[in-house]
Amino acid sequence: TEPSAGDGAPSPETAAPTTAAPTTAAPTTTAPSDDGLPAGWTPFTDPAGTYTIGLPPGWEVRPTGADYRIDLVDPSTGSLLRVEWTASPGADAEQAWRELAPTFASRNPGYEEIGIGPAEYRDYDAALWEFRHGSGGSLHTGNLGFVTAGRGYALMLRTPEDLWADSQTLFTQFQQAFQPT
Repeated sequence: TEPSAGDGAPSPETAAPTTAAPTTAAPTTTAPSDDGLPAGWTPFTDPAGTYTIGLPPGWEVRPTGADYRIDLVDPSTGSLLRVEWTASPGADAEQAWRELAPTFASRNPGYEEIGIGPAEYRDYDAALWEFRHGSGGSLHTGNLGFVTAGRGYALMLRTPEDLWADSQTLFTQFQQAFQPT
């Protein structure tokens, strides 16, 4: 089970890496659409109306049964972006991830923390939690947590380990496409 923003803090998989800034590649040079999304992406607004984000071609929206959490999934690779929010965020995104990490580790075999630390994301108080988990560290996750407009948000990208490096441009595009409402 992954930590969740609905629990008062973003879920572990939406947390931050080590004290180094997150490693993200520059977005592609594909021209954005009229709504500011990368070309071919469609806008998505969460059912609670707390944010909008872009959905890449071929990706699907999968409700999780929680009002504060939604998964955007690439059915061809199993990669997912989980978006979570809470109306009662803590004061420090990095501390929230540090507090959630032990519980997440105890519930997820093969957990290996890569790092938790501050991250630069817009002008938000943000932190990135990066880790591997699953059988033989088969999954790689970056969980970006931040607070804005009185809400805590988490953007958690989880991919098979062999797709992690190639997914960094996509993670950057998701971050650029995210807009709190």
